[in-house]
Amino acid sequence: ITSGRFAGQVQYLAAEDAPEISLSGQLRDVELAELTGRLPCGPLAGRLTVTVDEARLADATVTHFRGHGQICDLELAPLAALLGAEGVSGTATLNIDPVDLAKGRVNRLRLDGSISGLTLEDLLRKWGRGSATGDLTIRVNNLDVVDDHIRSADVEIFVVPPGGETGTMDRDLLLSMAEKALDFSWPESVPKSILPEKVEYASIGMRLLVRDNLLRILGTHGDGGRTILTIKMFGQPIELGKEQPGTIDLGPYFARALEGARTYDTDHVREWWRSRKEE
Repeated sequence: ITSGRFAGQVQYLAAEDAPEISLSGQLRDVELAELTGRLPCGPLAGRLTVTVDEARLADATVTHFRGHGQICDLELAPLAALLGAEGVSGTATLNIDPVDLAKGRVNRLRLDGSISGLTLEDLLRKWGRGSATGDLTIRVNNLDVVDDHIRSADVEIFVVPPGGETGTMDRDLLLSMAEKALDFSWPESVPKSILPEKVEYASIGMRLLVRDNLLRILGTHGDGGRTILTIKMFGQPIELGKEQPGTIDLGPYFARALEGARTYDTDHVREWWRSRKEE
């Protein structure tokens, strides 16, 4: 590693079953590419500053980690490709304070930050059910996970037309999203063909609030700030989708995500770790 600087201590603890390494200290302004060059999704561009209160590695696997830090200008394209969303790009800046992980369990994780540079066109391409234009920004005001449980979250999502252009969405995609996700019912007496094949939108935005794994989707604009989607017809704004009562239980989805994170290839991690020591 040639960038940044480290101050702290490293202890090597001999053991019959598996040697253990304990470390603490601060790593500042490190280029992520230097740490992630051999990962399946690497190298990852960005910068990392982290304070390690305590970390333990046994048999080249991190078993405990406690600390806080910041990731700046993390390029998302390699991570998106790993998840099968090739072509999706953007950058993220995240403040993590604190983080407490132990043997695949999230004891505590709190973060905030933002994601920018995403486009609707890139995000929808993988879905293959229509297209739309627009720039998407995600603002994470708070995400607090305790004991593998989302205690609270506050996330805002905004879509604006691309610079200097009109924001549009395919008619069928628009109506499908409005009817299935926003509980909107198109009037039977009005033919859907009254809408153009490419529908102009004025504003798209939602606020995601989570309390104890229960998600509530709120609006961001319009009447009382309850509107999620506003389109334009004949030059006039029409509020097409509004927030709905009720919640969605994120527990099963979050549990599956954590399980996927826990079932990484440990042999690959060990190979990566040994390769870094040899460089």
